[in-house]
Amino acid sequence: MPLEDGAVREAGVAHVRSAPENTAAPTLADITALASDNPVIDGWDNFGHTSLDNDFAPFMDGGESTVEGSRQNPKLRESVATATEGMDISSIQVSRETLSYYYGGTGSSSGDGVFGIPQTANTINRAVLVVYFDGSNVVAEYHSKASVRRSGPITNGAEGFMQFPIRLTWLQGTNEDAWIGEMLSDDGS
Repeated sequence: MPLEDGAVREAGVAHVRSAPENTAAPTLADITALASDNPVIDGWDNFGHTSLDNDFAPFMDGGESTVEGSRQNPKLRESVATATEGMDISSIQVSRETLSYYYGGTGSSSGDGVFGIPQTANTINRAVLVVYFDGSNVVAEYHSKASVRRSGPITNGAEGFMQFPIRLTWLQGTNEDAWIGEMLSDDGS
């Protein structure tokens, strides 16, 4: 692999977008046309403001490897367990959408301006697009299906924004998950 200075990215600005599960991935042209101050893609909803203090936290559970062998060759083969991957984020918006993601439902509504908390927290399945900006350079991470749920208690201290910790777990959707960006072109540009 050659050294490619133009392929190095610093994710200074990032936006999370969601759409109904199994929504097709945006095209390369869709991604490269985005602006960091207003990354709008038809059919994809903005996830809203997320915390700087509790930044995006990718996770991976599982994926352990086991080396198997025989009496003749003790290191004959390596097998790798299935891994579960995703990302923890903290929403800092108090909105119906945030509460829906956090509690796993639309909530019962006893009137305008009221979000009724469901008795049982559930997951919501959505397609997820995480768009990273480094100046005018952009790259996106697309997941056809993600389970969205709360991942901890609400933070509501006297200082700082309220935070709603939300876990996005990548699931197997009908479309292939992908990274999308110009530097991934076959010609390396």
